Amino acid sequence: MKVVSAVRRRCKDCKIIRRKKKIYVKCDTYPRHKQRQGFCTWTPLACFTVPPKFPEQLQISTREMLVLDQLCSNLIR
Repeated sequence: MKVVSAVRRRCKDCKIIRRKKKIYVKCDTYPRHKQRQGFCTWTPLACFTVPPKFPEQLQISTREMLVLDQLCSNLIR
């Protein structure tokens, strides 16, 4: 089974199936066409984590954390 970010039908017999919030492709004719939509391996705030250069950058407010968390969750969808 291949794990890909965008699943596609590779032949006319491929079927797209949704189970437990994941999308699968199943093919009875060619079993090698099996696919599953990939998953995210990075944490939401890891994309915005920057090593601090100055002591002022160590402080981050709760509001900024919520905004960054919402931005990352929108990127996941």
